[in-house]
Amino acid sequence: MPPAAPAAEWIDQRHALERWLAELPSAASPGLDTEFMRRNTFHPQLALLQLGWDGRYALVDPLAFDIGDALRPRLGATNTVVVMHSAGEDLETLAPFLPEGPGTLFDTQIAAAFAGMGLGMSYRALVAELAGVELDKGETRSDWMQRPLTESQCSYATLDVVYLDTIHAQLAERLQQRDRTAWHAEDCEAFGELAWMVSRYTTSSVA
Repeated sequence: MPPAAPAAEWIDQRHALERWLAELPSAASPGLDTEFMRRNTFHPQLALLQLGWDGRYALVDPLAFDIGDALRPRLGATNTVVVMHSAGEDLETLAPFLPEGPGTLFDTQIAAAFAGMGLGMSYRALVAELAGVELDKGETRSDWMQRPLTESQCSYATLDVVYLDTIHAQLAERLQQRDRTAWHAEDCEAFGELAWMVSRYTTSSVA
């Protein structure tokens, strides 16, 4: 049976997002995920942004306000490590709001590969392996642009960031044990730059 999702704050105003980010400790490594729609559009449409750190979770509604100005000062800072899983499409989706990408990306899928756990490992598989929890993927293809979101959608979206803390800590330790921390950092930096260039190219091509 899938785990119950912890409570998450629904954020639909800029000041609330700024407050949530300001309350993060300076050394925090927040987890980030997105839900987006790509039906009948060239570019993915950001429908929801999920944030998590140390038991605090936020579901941010990008349809209610421009999230970019609130995100950039903290998540775009070079001293902020942002934990994401298989970040390519998320970075493309976030490009209009976070054009330079996160300050420092820690991609858990790339980390799992360097840790000897296999290529292209899914978030669900990583959670099962490192946290011993089986996640339900039932809402993957639901309508994320609808408002209000269902309780099931909110639970699913929250769980997508709940275990990033645990995964990050364990993978960072495994990378250190294998002396591959620097390799992972280099790959994440290159991957982030590539995703940024692709998003810029596709945007300018359509324009």
